[in-house]
Amino acid sequence: MNQNKKTEVKVCPECNSTDIKEKGNLIVAGNIYRCNNCGHTGVLFPVMAWEDAKKLKVKTSE
Repeated sequence: MNQNKKTEVKVCPECNSTDIKEKGNLIVAGNIYRCNNCGHTGVLFPVMAWEDAKKLKVKTSE
C-alpha cells in the first residue's frame, strides 16, 4: 500500500467538497478551516475515509 496516499479527508458540511484548507486557529476552539468550493468557514469539518468521500455528490453554487 502506498503510504503517501490519503486515507482520511475533511469534508465540507455545506457542500460535501473535500477542497478544504486550514485558515488559521483559535486558542480555545482549535483550527479554523475554509471550503474552497462554497466558502464555508468553521472549526467543525467532518473527517471520513477517502474512499467514502469520493462517493459524495459535491453541491456547486449556481
